[in-house]
Amino acid sequence: MKKRIWILSSTIVLLIIITLVMYRFFPWPPSAFPKESQLTKRMNGLTVTIQADKIQAIVELDATHKLVPFVSTKHTYGLSFWVWNKHEWELDSIDTEGSPRIWKMDNNDLAAQYIVWNLKPDDNLKTLDFYLMKDRGYMVSGGAETYMPKIQMKDTVKVHGQSFGIIKLPEEWVYIMKQTSRVSNRQQPDYFFETADPNIHIGWQSKDQNGNEYYPETPNHGYSYRIGNDDLEVMMPIDNTDLE
Repeated sequence: MKKRIWILSSTIVLLIIITLVMYRFFPWPPSAFPKESQLTKRMNGLTVTIQADKIQAIVELDATHKLVPFVSTKHTYGLSFWVWNKHEWELDSIDTEGSPRIWKMDNNDLAAQYIVWNLKPDDNLKTLDFYLMKDRGYMVSGGAETYMPKIQMKDTVKVHGQSFGIIKLPEEWVYIMKQTSRVSNRQQPDYFFETADPNIHIGWQSKDQNGNEYYPETPNHGYSYRIGNDDLEVMMPIDNTDLE
């Protein structure tokens, strides 16, 4: 009898250990995304400098990534980035700056990158222009001279009075980025990874209804709070003198 009890107890303990190990180390399929009230509670529990008042939308990028734009109690427009991590939805990053940035969901996959923003509504703001840029270059290697032309590609988004937006990097951009990466990293041991050419960058401009450069009001002291591992790259505005 005692032997049976011992075997049964050992089996139960073993099952518990296996369950805990599987829960801790093995990914689970994404569960239902938290409700808005739960999102707000978790966002406001991180830091007193960022307090969400209204969630504007829940935007699904893929099964494990969601973007949640919001308006803060100080009437600033921000973004929160949510990622499914093994067995729960985690708040990866949050900020109240709202200016365009690139969400790199996978640093080894250039196609898994999105431009996101949440700018304060402004009747004068009509379009956002995004540019893929690389300056001209010249190099000599092994006695061979190589000239690298300037790269300038543009993608325009109409705002239509909506404060937030998201676009996936255009396929043409991804193709160019892969090609320039292979050239610049040809001698590197991690050549097979799709890391971007460090000399190529993405910037932005905003324009009014007359096509003139115009930037909406942004907070003087925006706040950001980073928790997770996903890479967020803030995009710099581009001056007209940099364009051809």
